[in-house]
Amino acid sequence: MASATGILVYSTLFSDGPYGHVELLDSRAEKVLSKGRFFSSRHAMPQKDLTGWLRFSLEARPGDLLDASTVRLHYTVGEWHELAAVPTDTRIGEIIANHALLWGIGETGYGVAFVTVSMDPRRDQDIELQYRVLAKDAKGRRLPSEGRLGGRDGSRGRVLYTFRFQCPLSLVDTFTLEAREIQTVEFRNVALRPGHTTQPKRVQIDERPQRTNQ
Repeated sequence: MASATGILVYSTLFSDGPYGHVELLDSRAEKVLSKGRFFSSRHAMPQKDLTGWLRFSLEARPGDLLDASTVRLHYTVGEWHELAAVPTDTRIGEIIANHALLWGIGETGYGVAFVTVSMDPRRDQDIELQYRVLAKDAKGRRLPSEGRLGGRDGSRGRVLYTFRFQCPLSLVDTFTLEAREIQTVEFRNVALRPGHTTQPKRVQIDERPQRTNQ
């Protein structure tokens, strides 16, 4: 659905920590617009766990809106995979998985436990991943999360992610780093203006780097 001032893109919502990013591409596969505002909604479905929608609102000036475009959606789906279990007494600076370093563990003045993980985006990865950290108590029960903060550490070229939890650090026994693959699909030749008709098609994209034998 589109107008001269904005575009709404809807996608199915994948349960348990959805990730989504949308780009609009022109006929030369050059980026026209990237994701603007992001919304999500959930509702229970029979025999399914929290199914709903992701909605992306992309703002466009009237002159920037094309008759048709490729809508490229990056998303996650499927099970999370455990990369590392990190006890709260793990040494700071230790490599815990892949190119991830444990950057900090602590508690805020408001009694909120947190863990900070440092990732190196310059290292070649076979696939792009979405990360999360869970906090578990001594009985293996999952503790409530307050979300994630992220930002680039300019002095070292790394990205720092801080995960916060709605409990004091004394209740946490182990932090668990998990990941799942970010996938990409393109909807090509999508009409953006009312009255303009096209024949769109869906194409799954493999963005893994092509490796050559040395």
